[in-house]
Amino acid sequence: MLARLSVAPAFDFSSQFALPSDFLRLIAVGGTRIDSDGVARFKIEGRNILASGSSLPVEYVFKNYKEATWDSKLVELMTARMLWKLAYPVTQSTSLRDTLKDEYVKMAALARSVDSQENSAQELSDDFSLIESRGG
Repeated sequence: MLARLSVAPAFDFSSQFALPSDFLRLIAVGGTRIDSDGVARFKIEGRNILASGSSLPVEYVFKNYKEATWDSKLVELMTARMLWKLAYPVTQSTSLRDTLKDEYVKMAALARSVDSQENSAQELSDDFSLIESRGG
């Protein structure tokens, strides 16, 4: 929940809200995904969100600086990437580098697969405009 800043925007909106310092990407405003029709009107300008109202509930992707909270599979994946990237400079072995790269690529594909299953895509409803435009 973002609190309103004391200075109002010059036009179009009644309030502005500071983005959190760990903000990367906006997902939803007021409980509605930003890629849907029902989302409240807003505009990101610099490090602020311009909107109307006294508070603004947002869902966003954030930069997590606390390694202790990272998923163990993410730690394993990043360790594998570092091993691959450091293999040649440390050992001068192209075969070891290539083997470690192959292991990393397989781990990354598995991680993407698991993530897509845990965070499934939003289902399209029957009133989705692209389906309607198909004519059936």
